[in-house]
Amino acid sequence: MFVKFENLPSHSRVWVYQSDRKFTTQELALISEKAIVFVDQWTKHGSDLQGSFVVKYNQFLIIKNDELLKLLTTVSISFKL
Repeated sequence: MFVKFENLPSHSRVWVYQSDRKFTTQELALISEKAIVFVDQWTKHGSDLQGSFVVKYNQFLIIKNDELLKLLTTVSISFKL
C-alpha cells in the first residue's frame, strides 16, 4: 500500500539506488509511475505492506517500507492460535 514517504516510521527498511548520472525529466516521470505501482503491489505472505519512495537530487531512488506492521500482525495472530 502506497503511503507518503514522511508518514512511514523511522524503523522502516530503506533501500537506496544510485544512478551514475542525473535522471532526465522523462526518466523521473517513468520512475515515479513504475515505483508507485511497485510499492502499491508490495506484499508479504499475501498481506499489503506500507511503502513509499522519493527521488533525491535527481539521482537517488530511495524506497522505504514498514515490515514491522505485518510482523506484529502475524505474531499476534499466531499467538491466538
